[in-house]
Amino acid sequence: MKSFFSLFSLSLLIVISSGCKTSNISPQKQPSAGPQLLFTLNIDPDALNYAFAADTISYVIDKNLRENSGLLYSRINQNILWGEQDSGNGQFLYLYTTTGHFLKKIRLLNTNTHDAEDIAYGPNEKGVYNQIFLADIGDNKNSRSTVDIYTYNEPLFPDTTSIPGQMTAVKKIRLKYPKFRENAEALFVDPLTNRIYIFSKAASVSHVYTLDFPYNYSHVNSLKHVGDINVRFQKVTAADISRDGMNILLKTYDYILYWKRKPGESLNKTFTRMPMMLPYKPEVQGEAVTWGKASDEYYTFSEESHGVIPKLFFYRKKQTTSQQ
Repeated sequence: MKSFFSLFSLSLLIVISSGCKTSNISPQKQPSAGPQLLFTLNIDPDALNYAFAADTISYVIDKNLRENSGLLYSRINQNILWGEQDSGNGQFLYLYTTTGHFLKKIRLLNTNTHDAEDIAYGPNEKGVYNQIFLADIGDNKNSRSTVDIYTYNEPLFPDTTSIPGQMTAVKKIRLKYPKFRENAEALFVDPLTNRIYIFSKAASVSHVYTLDFPYNYSHVNSLKHVGDINVRFQKVTAADISRDGMNILLKTYDYILYWKRKPGESLNKTFTRMPMMLPYKPEVQGEAVTWGKASDEYYTFSEESHGVIPKLFFYRKKQTTSQQ
């Protein structure tokens, strides 16, 4: 009888020991929640103040771009604007003077855009901020698994007779959104960090995505969703940043929003504050904005719509008596 109880006790001890060992196994990790957004803005344009008043000049375009969607003020060629068309209008860039005179159509080589929507400055692979970025980020049908940015060396031409007839893409940056496909028309690159910013064109809210430098030119780059901006259900159609990185423009069909960056501040921090407004004459389908030679002047240009030929608009901050 004693041996039976001893054997029973030993068996029970083994079972208990096995149970204890099993209880020490770490539980399976649950999937982590998505990253927290760095900013979420709900903007009522009627509640915003204007940053400054502006004088406005409109110029008649002597050769129209029916699908103009991007505008860029040249930083190395005097009084020159770069333009581009969306909706698969071929592999070209267009040159205008800052008074609306058409200069040249330039063919793009090593380029295969589907729906180019914006044009901006950005860095070369060494980080030098001297390239033209053509943002092939349009996706009206949400059918593209990836989108692209083509980069080009900006040609320097002392006069209009030396404008080249073609430009060759130096690099292609392939991008993928983290969760779902997006249609976007607005992009700029922060000159202080070389971080790419893309603003989606959703009707309810614009999702803001970023890609940090250095970029991967041989593999797909994953964008990061960092914030949301809702401009009372307006669609974001264009964006730009000043050459010193301190002034940001975000355009919808009806408004131009303006943020002033503080010294040493991340743009993700800048976008936690409400913007101010800049003067804007509503266009028939305005999808392009660019700073001029300084951050107190800017240009807008529209697509053609319903037979209305757009004008090039130039805005310059009004000078006060003390500034004159």
